[in-house]
Amino acid sequence: MNHSTTAGAGLRPQTNDLLNAMQGLLAGAKRSLRALTRLNQKIRQEMLEQSAARDAAAVRALAESYRLTDPGFASDLYAAANRHESTLDDAQFPSR
Repeated sequence: MNHSTTAGAGLRPQTNDLLNAMQGLLAGAKRSLRALTRLNQKIRQEMLEQSAARDAAAVRALAESYRLTDPGFASDLYAAANRHESTLDDAQFPSR
């Protein structure tokens, strides 16, 4: 055997080890990315829910301020707040 044959044979296990290590790192990175994506989606959903709840509460407070002076307008505002929240519910649970 010449020098290049023995040198190539000696590198093969190291190359396989390196490839296996890289595949393991890639698999771990994919798992981490999936976990971070799920976490991001959960956080975004929670923020959306909190925002919708704040919006609906503000509209209901406005409706309450008109309840005695303009009950029809107050009723419309209450209905709008309910629709706003139900739109979020429909987006979360489309099978309803």
